[in-house]
Amino acid sequence: KLIYAALGATLESFARSTAELDIPVLRMINCHLEEINARAESLVERIASLGSGILATISEGKSVIGGGSAPDIQPQTALIELSHSAMSAGSIESALRKASPPVITRIENDRVLVDLRTVADEDEDLLLRAIAAVFSPFAEQNPA
Repeated sequence: KLIYAALGATLESFARSTAELDIPVLRMINCHLEEINARAESLVERIASLGSGILATISEGKSVIGGGSAPDIQPQTALIELSHSAMSAGSIESALRKASPPVITRIENDRVLVDLRTVADEDEDLLLRAIAAVFSPFAEQNPA
């Protein structure tokens, strides 16, 4: 019954022409690059204010839709690269995955990447708190 209810709600959303607003994955896929860039710039500034020695920069890239299950759909995006002189990319990725809430990133060319296309606007504060928690041991060593 749950499957039928979910399918019915999804089809009703398409019938009302509100699917791009109602269905999170469609909203994320259709998010404009300019909006993602603006969000990334704001979040990088907030990360810099943490004072924990974390380096956050923005780079151009492509989103990986469905964890790679849709290889033909790779929209342009702004990626936030996270690094720290005292942690490897693997240890940053692992610590973020174990954070509460868990943060799923990807590593490319020894860089930890966060794609804001996969983070809802309302979850940015949670993301920032998770990043702050991972790097908080370094805050006293590197005061802002």
